[in-house]
Amino acid sequence: MIDAEERQQLINAMLDKLEHGNAAERRAAAYWLGEAAAGDAVDELIKTYHDDDNKSVRAAAAYALGMFRAVDKALKAGREEQV
Repeated sequence: MIDAEERQQLINAMLDKLEHGNAAERRAAAYWLGEAAAGDAVDELIKTYHDDDNKSVRAAAAYALGMFRAVDKALKAGREEQV
């Protein structure tokens, strides 16, 4: 298991790839950020969803944003253990 500092370093690296990587790296970064529920990535994912030239990267950003919605719904429904 990684500690908070390592997690933040990974998030920062994925945010960098989301902004500066090739299409495959941007897509992978978007998926990773969604799965990791990296809340500080939401604004960048929204920007990617609206502005990225690559359709598959936009789809990955949409998926990632959907993961945040799923987590939010589960928490509101009292399913903290599942989250």
